[in-house]
Amino acid sequence: MDVKLRDVVIGMGACTDSKVNRMRFKDHDFAAIADFGMVRNAVDAAKALGVDARVGNIFLR
Repeated sequence: MDVKLRDVVIGMGACTDSKVNRMRFKDHDFAAIADFGMVRNAVDAAKALGVDARVGNIFLR
């Protein structure tokens, strides 16, 4: 997915290649995942405002 400056992205989950999760969760990988109801509400709110929002997983470095 090509994301441009000022695009609205609703993150369902977030991943990273850093070791921050392993340090925080005692050497386990734990992906941050949003509650479905919260994502659904955000998507519905964006649609009601006429905002073309993209929904998906987010990768952070």
